[in-house]
Amino acid sequence: MTQISSQTLSFQQHFKFKSNLFLSTCLTVLLIAIYILVSKISLPFQNFAAIKEYLNTSVSFGNNSIYRFSILSLGIAPYLSSYLLVEIFSLMMPSLKKYRKCGVNGRRKLKAIATMLTFLIGMILGAVTINGFEQMTLPNGDHLLNIGSTYDFILLVTILVGGVYFIFILSELISKYGIGNGISLIFLTQILTRQQNT
Repeated sequence: MTQISSQTLSFQQHFKFKSNLFLSTCLTVLLIAIYILVSKISLPFQNFAAIKEYLNTSVSFGNNSIYRFSILSLGIAPYLSSYLLVEIFSLMMPSLKKYRKCGVNGRRKLKAIATMLTFLIGMILGAVTINGFEQMTLPNGDHLLNIGSTYDFILLVTILVGGVYFIFILSELISKYGIGNGISLIFLTQILTRQQNT
């Protein structure tokens, strides 16, 4: 009787493990698919006719030029940069160094600081990206990006920063409920998608 109960329990645990693995895999694939779809959404105020002429290629939904100027153009780089900076400063600054000795709670605080620093780095990179894109022109003077006012500029930078946090949230969901490290999978998807579009 005990042996039968043990076999039944073992079967239930095995079934539960396989069920959880399947759900985690499905969730991971779903979140990556969402990332790929959202990466196809282009920034507003783009002059697609000028972009087509500038790059001498057809503008399509999956075109690499449009991918570069999507709402996820900054990728996960601002977060990785801020996380690296926090790690470096936590080795030198006493105010941050103490968190390294506080175990899990300390690591959470360092991660929270990196998340806040991501906003600043994202704003800087976003402003530089939009400014550079705006200055790209055709010989006839047509701009690739038609920004009418400062509010349009701020809106575009905000969209890019929002894209960074969107990717960050997706990566956190993958790490917590899916399979593997979310940031690594998103970064790998980023590389593969760009290679496919070239």
